[in-house]
Amino acid sequence: MKRIIKYKAIDPHYSDITHTFIGSTAEEIDNIQDETEEHMKGSHFSLSSIYEREWIVDETDPEIN
Repeated sequence: MKRIIKYKAIDPHYSDITHTFIGSTAEEIDNIQDETEEHMKGSHFSLSSIYEREWIVDETDPEIN
């Protein structure tokens, strides 16, 4: 399974990023994404103050594909 998310920077000090998360279960992908986003936000209160998420592909959710 995989999930591809584009993070569009709303803070001009950051660049757009596209991440591909790969795992054997939806739970594993969720955990990997949570860890990655926690690292991405750094000392900011939330990731939404830096990036806007755009879901490109999510094989764990049939409604997105």
